[in-house]
Amino acid sequence: DSRRPAATVAAGQIEIRQKFKKAAHFAKLSMGMPDRYALYEAKTVPGVTPYNLALGNYFAKPEIVEIINTSYSGAAGGQIDILAEDKITVHSLTVSIYTVQNTFVESGPAIKTSEGFWHYTTTGFSPQLEGSRVVVTASNLPGNEATAELVL
Repeated sequence: DSRRPAATVAAGQIEIRQKFKKAAHFAKLSMGMPDRYALYEAKTVPGVTPYNLALGNYFAKPEIVEIINTSYSGAAGGQIDILAEDKITVHSLTVSIYTVQNTFVESGPAIKTSEGFWHYTTTGFSPQLEGSRVVVTASNLPGNEATAELVL
């Protein structure tokens, strides 16, 4: 019998195929959304289509480059600035603050500035600043997340 035996597919290969299908679906949907298409089109280089960029972006995470305690002293109204990057764009950024005992203080969205930083203004009160943690989570268009923290 000259027929080849049925190929077996490893579990890892199935997982990769499924993720690629999801990436292709994300890229196709993104091409149908004028605002997203424009974001991807703006980043194209010769030989790379907006679709290919969206496909690749599905597999990439954003990067939190720096967390800067500009003026947070434990009181409401303090400022924390964050520099976060992505191959295309950081879609959202959330800041959470915890005490040294890991008690939740507050959480909320940061606002993107015209200089490319993200800015968060605190609303809660933390009785002990030293040892408190600022936890930052950045998300890109496909929903991939990166998390970093700054211990005060």
